Amino acid sequence: MKIGKPAFFTLLAIVFSIAVSGCAFNSKLMPTSKDMVSGLGSYGDIQSAYDKIIPNKTKVSDLKEMGLDPQKTSNVTAFNYLELKNMFLANPSEKFENLPPEIQECVKARELCSGYRYGPYRGLYTKGQGNIFSRLAKCKKVDLTEGWELEFFLFRKGDVIVYKLPGRDLPKVHSVKEERRPLCFLQDIVDPNKLIPGP
Repeated sequence: MKIGKPAFFTLLAIVFSIAVSGCAFNSKLMPTSKDMVSGLGSYGDIQSAYDKIIPNKTKVSDLKEMGLDPQKTSNVTAFNYLELKNMFLANPSEKFENLPPEIQECVKARELCSGYRYGPYRGLYTKGQGNIFSRLAKCKKVDLTEGWELEFFLFRKGDVIVYKLPGRDLPKVHSVKEERRPLCFLQDIVDPNKLIPGP
């Protein structure tokens, strides 16, 4: 599809005028979204529960009283002793004898050894930023994401938690994603190379 130069520059002027007006509508019209993976409450709730776990003292039955029952808590992944061993030896340079003593003894116990991955849990909120008309015209799109992410691992030998390990821990996520399109919405319907004059 070809558009004459006069029509092209007229459309571009319209897009520009729309993009720089209407700032009062920004806050109300900007899109928002949530990315929630729940199961244990807020970041603070999860961190508090994790801190209460004492290796070689806390029992699996205690986890139930703490609200961490691996059979009932959402988003918990269980793995056996072989998967546990592979997790710690993912790096070829790692040697079994260099692993934490608790993990070595756990793996040697074979079927009595297992692990749990809690999460990752997250509460992420994304909201559009900038000018709403610039966004609608597909000239510029800016999204701000804030929130948190958290996961942790527990390892048991029999009925006792023998080791715990923090995983992904992001208490304060703050990420800005920006996309720019020189021709705005026109970029969806025309070939820019046919509109921009050559040297």
